[in-house]
Amino acid sequence: MEYLQANRLRAQLMAEVDRLFAGIDLYVGPSFAGQDLLVFNLTGHHSVVVPDEFDGEERPRAWCFVGRLFDEATVLAAAGAWQEATGWHRTHPPRYSASPAGGAAAR
Repeated sequence: MEYLQANRLRAQLMAEVDRLFAGIDLYVGPSFAGQDLLVFNLTGHHSVVVPDEFDGEERPRAWCFVGRLFDEATVLAAAGAWQEATGWHRTHPPRYSASPAGGAAAR
């Protein structure tokens, strides 16, 4: 019985989030702020997390691109364009970069 009720609530949440997407093509927000990823994972809305710059403590920051149900093409195209335009996916924090002598990256 609880499983059925949970699925009914999930379906309602999916419909509500889908209504919010009626006027937009894509939602972009910080990947680990708030409950965004939790909600979109629950509702099945496609999302891609792409890297951004590093904060002052050399921790990576990232953006979450989310799209409408069944429209992963838009999400992937936008995330790919961001990645290619910024190049952050090719960077590493200094302590994980290769040494100047050409040694292996620290782990």
